[in-house]
Amino acid sequence: MIFEIERKWVLNKLPEMCKGKEPLIIEQCYFSSSPTVRIRKSLDHRNPYRMTIKGSGTIKRVELEENISEEFYENLKKFFVKPQAVVQKKFWKFEIEGTKLHYEISTVDDLWHYVEVEFETEEEALAFKAPDWFGKDVSELISMKGYSDMKVKADKAFDYPAFFLDSE
Repeated sequence: MIFEIERKWVLNKLPEMCKGKEPLIIEQCYFSSSPTVRIRKSLDHRNPYRMTIKGSGTIKRVELEENISEEFYENLKKFFVKPQAVVQKKFWKFEIEGTKLHYEISTVDDLWHYVEVEFETEEEALAFKAPDWFGKDVSELISMKGYSDMKVKADKAFDYPAFFLDSE
């Protein structure tokens, strides 16, 4: 079984370091939340088409990924994905100095921003001390897993600006 081990923090705004660096831009479409099933297409064609299935859990959960064809992606999107379940994401990746780790800053539809760090073990994840600018640690909140991106776009989840203000 392949596991994803990661922690997530919400940001009040996109950090300055992202503004001069070219992001990876993707379109992401959600099918379900339990398990989380999604397809994505790289809009700049760096990582063309993928399907991902993520199991339940917070910091550690099963993650299965597979490359798919453009035709399969477009057919799945056409027949199974509602317009409100499509989001655009931008990613920036940075190394964490003095470690083998990196952090990824993401923005969803330019509405909300977050930081994720992936780890090799749960112990490593739990021992990690995030810099203050990472914001509020939401790693243990099920509602902050990827499927909430679709709910935000559909205006059915959190009021994110209020959530950010409450997190300070």
